[in-house]
Amino acid sequence: MKPHNPTIQALKSEIKALKNILERIEERNTEKMLQQFRQLMAPTLASRFLGKQSQIEIMENVLLN
Repeated sequence: MKPHNPTIQALKSEIKALKNILERIEERNTEKMLQQFRQLMAPTLASRFLGKQSQIEIMENVLLN
């Protein structure tokens, strides 16, 4: 078995976090939370492609706490 690729594992964790956020937004069904999510996602996705640190943990704190 091949060793785990840390980049893939990190992306899997981020995807899991995104799924949790979206499920919470769906449960609460609030347009405001969905708008915040969209505003926060644009720079997060851009930073991913630029190789900068992900902001998903920040997004989790903003939206879920």
